[in-house]
Amino acid sequence: WYSSCSNCWGDWSAHLTYISSFAYGHNFPLELPVFSGHKFTYPFVIDLLSAGLVKLGLDLPNSLVIPGLILSVILTYLIYRLAKELAGSGRAGIFAVLLFLFNGGWGADSRWLNFITSQLIPQRGILLGLSLSIIIYFLLWKKKPAPAGIIAGLLPLVHAHSYLVTLMIGGLSGWKFLLPVLTLGLPQIGYVYGWAVGKDFLAVDTFWLKQWLNLWPILAFLVLGLINSPKKLRRFSLPFWLVFLAANFFRFQPYDWDNTKLLIHWYLIASIGAALILVRLKLIGLLILPLLIFPGVREVAKLTQDSNQYQFFNNQQLAVADSVRRLIPPQAVVLTASNHNHWLPALTGRQIVMGYPGWLWTYGIDYLPRQADVVKMYQGNAELLDEYLVNYVVIGPDEKNMWPDLNEAYFEANFPLIYNESGYQIFSISTPGVD
Repeated sequence: WYSSCSNCWGDWSAHLTYISSFAYGHNFPLELPVFSGHKFTYPFVIDLLSAGLVKLGLDLPNSLVIPGLILSVILTYLIYRLAKELAGSGRAGIFAVLLFLFNGGWGADSRWLNFITSQLIPQRGILLGLSLSIIIYFLLWKKKPAPAGIIAGLLPLVHAHSYLVTLMIGGLSGWKFLLPVLTLGLPQIGYVYGWAVGKDFLAVDTFWLKQWLNLWPILAFLVLGLINSPKKLRRFSLPFWLVFLAANFFRFQPYDWDNTKLLIHWYLIASIGAALILVRLKLIGLLILPLLIFPGVREVAKLTQDSNQYQFFNNQQLAVADSVRRLIPPQAVVLTASNHNHWLPALTGRQIVMGYPGWLWTYGIDYLPRQADVVKMYQGNAELLDEYLVNYVVIGPDEKNMWPDLNEAYFEANFPLIYNESGYQIFSISTPGVD
């Protein structure tokens, strides 16, 4: 399996793991597949939907691609409808769609990445989260806070950042919005989001402020759009600019770049005001538009130029995964390497002791003690194997690359080998569910 999208190569391995955990791993009660024994601290609705498609007979790649395509079309239409309604112009609606989808910064060092390549395709949850958010904004524009609040209350398990933004925006409408959004949303927040209780939640951080200092021409044009908007649109837009300011001075999760998931809501509304300026400029506006969207068009075009550049899994790994789904019970805990594209969790849905540290860090999980323990287990520490309830141990190319001095002889001498093909070995340590 290959991808032409580097961000997909990084993010889709996680989504494949979560989909597989529902489709193949019988993941209920919910546990995080990449950190055994830990609750599922990630908005999982979109991956649960894909898992349902797998259960209906769709293969894993298409369970990602098909919902993504459908939701992308829906999102594009919703952006157009919202922009047309707020601006009162169909042409402004088209321009807003182009400005939004083909955003991007100038220069290789810019972190204002194109929405399509950095979020829409790889991150999945924002497709549904932003689509629902647009419906919420439409209802708020129409002075219908109660139904808007009900929809917003469903967002935490879909897309956490969209919930936060809609709460900030809709909260200004009063209790008719706040009552349903808090009643429905807070129980989900309390259960799922482990990153919200860590020291890295809501910290002062000016990462994005520094970025905008290098993107001032884009920002200036968006400010001009706000100033020149009709009064009703300008008043509706102002709370989104408060979100912009908050995201430039505070970090709302461990990874500072993830504030872009808040900023994209601001940019959606800001694009509408900018689109109105282009409409009013007529021919000059048509000449300016290509300059504004060129960075984004360039980034999207690279997806066709970099075809099959990034490999997810090779044929051997696909074959081993097929065998694992037959040999290893769905509820088993498996010790593996922690590279982000490890084949076992992504293709079989079995829980692993510890997955990619980069994901765990963004979830606010203190993974360092367990990371050290994984090394000890591969050296032959039987007590830790028992402590982490390990049922199976994988020794393959990923494990040998990560730990060249792992104690393969220990496992060969002490545990039955249930799989041994093409350089992949799987040892049975204990029976799942049996102490």
